[in-house]
Amino acid sequence: MRTWTTLNLAAHEQYSYWREVICLAYTVLDPVCRERDSFESTVRATEIGGLTISDTVSKAQTVIRGKHEIRRLMTEDFYVILQLDGRCKVSQHNRESVISAGDFVMVDASEPFDIAFEDFNILTFSIPHQRLLPLLRSAQDAVAVRGSAASSISPLTRSYLQSLKDASEDWPEQVKDVTTSHLLNLLALTFGPAANTESRSSERHALKVAIDRYIDANLANPQLSVAMVAGHFHLSPRSLHRLFELSGQSFTQMILDKRLGRAAAMLKDTARELSVSEVAYRAGFSDLSHFCKTFSRRYGISASQFRRAPYEPLNLPAEPGYTPGIILPPSS
Repeated sequence: MRTWTTLNLAAHEQYSYWREVICLAYTVLDPVCRERDSFESTVRATEIGGLTISDTVSKAQTVIRGKHEIRRLMTEDFYVILQLDGRCKVSQHNRESVISAGDFVMVDASEPFDIAFEDFNILTFSIPHQRLLPLLRSAQDAVAVRGSAASSISPLTRSYLQSLKDASEDWPEQVKDVTTSHLLNLLALTFGPAANTESRSSERHALKVAIDRYIDANLANPQLSVAMVAGHFHLSPRSLHRLFELSGQSFTQMILDKRLGRAAAMLKDTARELSVSEVAYRAGFSDLSHFCKTFSRRYGISASQFRRAPYEPLNLPAEPGYTPGIILPPSS
């Protein structure tokens, strides 16, 4: 992660340094503001799968990228901006949109734009043209459009963008690649997919991936239910059940598989040494007796025996929510 900040400078030096920071973190830009006496600002940038995710906190200003700035440095990137706090007005291609906290927008850095910010916190995803452009029907029609008004799956895209606020450069490369692939597909579906990528199955797949991530993050909550998940994604319970039927596994069965997989991983984690009851509750089971019976049916031995067994699970999950395959010893 790279970090730039004005916080360690004298107040009268902060604005001039910020003008350098914003260009280093993004591209050549011209930030213009009225109040320059104190300009506390910070940018933290993380590289993930060929994309840059920047968390920026700064003061009210208008950020301009005009023809002069483009001539100084051509940048063939899209910037997808998630407004975490404050508001901004984005202008590009004779279109203006006001973006409030919780909404998102995209601009094209290869074309002139300006963004008028109040005091703000934004999460910006810098995406090379070559990664996203082939997936879009029309880049010009996609910029300076409020994400919330762009598509019925905008809430899903917003949730996914928010989930990447704590993305880490230490993630395995495979995780980074899958994460960026899902992000690009969601953005394309939101802002208008190219003809060869537009299909209902693509939208269903993107939705299913996001739901899986949400379930993994909330698996320990014993209140996790169809109603809870459907409400989060603005779906009807019937639509959620239908989505899982199309994937060949019911919602209830998937939750059970994930919880048993997480419990198995914790039982084999010698560094933690959790009791069976702690494992059950941390995996999302509210009834210890139900957990013990279900675990024994799945793996053929009790949770305590599983922990003491000399053999190891096959492909035991390093990440929560993955159900391992278990090789049991032959019965005597």
